[in-house]
Amino acid sequence: MSSTAVAAFSLKNFNNNGIPSTSDVGIAASLRKKVDDATFTFSFTDSSLKEPKLGKGVVLAVEKPLADGLKASLAHDFGASNSVASLTLNRLVNGSDVQVKAIYKRAGDVFIMEEQWKVDKNTRINGSYNFASEEAAASVTHTNGPWTASAAYNFARAAPLLSISRKAGADTVGATYAVNEDVGTVHWSRKPVRATLRAVNVTGKPAWSSLSASIVATHEFDL
Repeated sequence: MSSTAVAAFSLKNFNNNGIPSTSDVGIAASLRKKVDDATFTFSFTDSSLKEPKLGKGVVLAVEKPLADGLKASLAHDFGASNSVASLTLNRLVNGSDVQVKAIYKRAGDVFIMEEQWKVDKNTRINGSYNFASEEAAASVTHTNGPWTASAAYNFARAAPLLSISRKAGADTVGATYAVNEDVGTVHWSRKPVRATLRAVNVTGKPAWSSLSASIVATHEFDL
């Protein structure tokens, strides 16, 4: 069971000469340990270390299978004083893998239903509904060789999101575009590094100040 340590370096507020005026470095870690058939996860961030009494970013979670294809999880965020419980059911329906997940968040008394349907080995459909905000969303993802394309739509905000990526050996490059916000991103990844560039007003003339970039390095290890 792999644990992870993540370091993120972000750049914002680029000047007209292409030099960012704001930068930040953050760290996060998730330590996982399997005890019998239960998996315990302890997560924290650099904010947790700076102000340990506030519990910012500190999350303790446990996941346990209950029956064949059924598992439960419970997580508590100490900084946000919020607990999240979920039940996940995986079944084979008419030859397709179907996953149904029920999520309850104590903060705000939020109940969410999620469903994933693997139509075939190359196509996946996802849907979700938030009963508190009455917000529905759906997406479809299709893979063809090294290419993967997806389209997502939030019905409450009438917000489409398009993405495409291509894998070439150890490298993956891709782009996303949020139609309503006119926000685009391009990214490149090769384990353990991922770099992302984000721009606003991409169909017009993006200003340097609207650009932001991030570099994330992830290290996986076993306890």
